Amino acid sequence: FTLILPYYNESKSVNFTLSKLQNLKKPPTEILFINSKSSDDSSKKIDEFIKKNNLKKWKNYNTNLETPSEAKNFGIMNSNYEWCAFMDFDLNFDRYWTEDQIKKIKINSDKKIFFGQILLSPTFFLDKLIIAQTWGLNRKSPVIPSSFINKEYFSINGLFLPVRSYYDKLFIEKSRKSKETFINQ
Repeated sequence: FTLILPYYNESKSVNFTLSKLQNLKKPPTEILFINSKSSDDSSKKIDEFIKKNNLKKWKNYNTNLETPSEAKNFGIMNSNYEWCAFMDFDLNFDRYWTEDQIKKIKINSDKKIFFGQILLSPTFFLDKLIIAQTWGLNRKSPVIPSSFINKEYFSINGLFLPVRSYYDKLFIEKSRKSKETFINQ
């Protein structure tokens, strides 16, 4: 599987995320970092890490893309494997996350989407307003980061909408209607 990580100005979280990726119990076959016009040194840090650790299947793309959804779509189109997994920088994911998702894929081989879930409990007022409007507060919600999606699903149903926000909510709502969707509990 390919792990796709879009980013923009992640210099403060890049070392944390790279360390988490390197410690995954079941590492991805390839990792694609998609830079959307960062103005900081996050791209340089990723390049240096890849070179220092001789990670041939880790690729860092510098693009002129505007939105996270466009970056994800770019990653999907450049993926060399059947499954695409998604993660965001600065998220604290478990080292067994990919291994757990792969076990679910093997058990539920008729499914094409395996959504991860997060508990949304923001602390800042503005974050509370935004999350309350989009997802709802203090409840688990399926999200794109931590999810695995088979490329065949994208071929049939299309990619993420090329918009800055709400593309993930629309994609999740649409795909939840499909019998090919599995949501982790």
